[in-house]
Amino acid sequence: MKNLWKVVKSTDRELVRRIASQARLPELVAHILVNRGIDTPEAIDLFYNGNTHDLYDPFLMNDMEVAVNRVVTALQKQ
Repeated sequence: MKNLWKVVKSTDRELVRRIASQARLPELVAHILVNRGIDTPEAIDLFYNGNTHDLYDPFLMNDMEVAVNRVVTALQKQ
């Protein structure tokens, strides 16, 4: 079965062109990034070259500690 990909049209085509030019990306890639809110050269660099220190702390989520404890208990009990 062949997949058909559809790219939602961006509202700001000039921004897509500028980002594509600045980041040296194909317009399609820039279009997808802009649609995801990645719309500055700095944000694109972070998206492509970020590391684990750039990620959010998962323990900021509600009840994450409860979830972790549940998983640890399940692993211990097999």
